[in-house]
Amino acid sequence: MIKDGIGQPIGPLGVYAGGVNNLNSIAGYHILGGTFTTAFIMKDGQRRDLPGQGAAGLCINDAEIVGGTYSEGETTGQPAYWLPGDSEPRLLPFDFGTNRPHGGRVSYITESGMMVGMVYPTTPEGFSTAPWLFTYTHGGEINLHRPPRYAHNFGREFVINGVTSDGTIFLSAYSYDSQFGGNRTEVQFLLKDGEFAEPSDLIVGLQPGESLLRLGTMGPGNLIVAGINTGNRVQGVLLEPVPEPGTLAALGLGVAAVLRKKRRA
Repeated sequence: MIKDGIGQPIGPLGVYAGGVNNLNSIAGYHILGGTFTTAFIMKDGQRRDLPGQGAAGLCINDAEIVGGTYSEGETTGQPAYWLPGDSEPRLLPFDFGTNRPHGGRVSYITESGMMVGMVYPTTPEGFSTAPWLFTYTHGGEINLHRPPRYAHNFGREFVINGVTSDGTIFLSAYSYDSQFGGNRTEVQFLLKDGEFAEPSDLIVGLQPGESLLRLGTMGPGNLIVAGINTGNRVQGVLLEPVPEPGTLAALGLGVAAVLRKKRRA
């Protein structure tokens, strides 16, 4: 980790950081022989292991709710989380009948406690080869969302790039044009109030020839950041919300602003 501009190790070889909160507490995991072994929290320089073998801590909020994955002795990790004081990991209550998810993880936890992650659903016909997005708050119901489209049919997956304080989720959906790999195409999506949109439709201020490469959040306050392709180079920019009711009404979204380029990062 980096503190006061100086890099500091968080542990010996095989110890990794998964996420950090605004109070500088770190969620992480141990790897032994290429396998997750134990999740942990590091606070004030002290590392405390979380219960459960075959686990990884991947995110943490200021209330020290930790999200990640837990294999429970199986080969694929299940989306899981830990509340402060828990004596064992909590698996998310997915309802796929008698079947369990074929893998997944909790990737983000907002300060309000909303968890965001990915899961491979399992049905009587078999397991899905493409992950679904989920949101969940402890004690509530799981909301599942299938990304609206991929550019190709092979190797479909997505990465969650960030979540804002109001619950807007940014993700990138990847796919390949061949079952053997081939060319990879990335499509950007934004999920707000259960509705998907392509972020490029919401950004104003792009210059002719510029295109969006990636959109996400970073740092305290969930700053919205983007990678912009200018044609001959990639630039990082900060974005700020601006009121554009007419634009949003046309999209049919419940968001209250579009995004405007703020300044070069």
